[in-house]
Amino acid sequence: MVIAEAPWLHTLGQIAGVILVIELSLALIVTVALMAGLAIGARWLHIHAIPPLREYLPRAQQAMSVTEQGSDRLVKGVAEFYGRRQAVETGLRVLLFGKGDVERVREEQEIYAEEALQRIRPPDTLPEEPGGNGAAEGAPLNEHADAEA
Repeated sequence: MVIAEAPWLHTLGQIAGVILVIELSLALIVTVALMAGLAIGARWLHIHAIPPLREYLPRAQQAMSVTEQGSDRLVKGVAEFYGRRQAVETGLRVLLFGKGDVERVREEQEIYAEEALQRIRPPDTLPEEPGGNGAAEGAPLNEHADAEA
């Protein structure tokens, strides 16, 4: 069995093939141009930007370490001051009011700290956003949410 071929169908196939080759060639040229631009940009960065970074890197690292040490000293000083203040307050409270008052104040401070932690804790659920984040709707965000409810 022979299928009849129309000559115009062969011509349309030839035209489609030429158009496809032209389109793919243009896509290849655009891709090569983008890659060449990226390569030239990377080379320019390597020549012009990296040497100053290498020159100033030790000074920047030194400045960061000095800043970190200063921050650590400040935090240590604040913690030391707070601890000594608490020690003096507790000592005076025991001296003036006895151990029972100290226990009551400690319990009140624990309650206050727990309330403060509850105020800064993230919400148990987040509103549903378009696209979602993969979490089930209404699922708790932390493991303590079930125990509190």
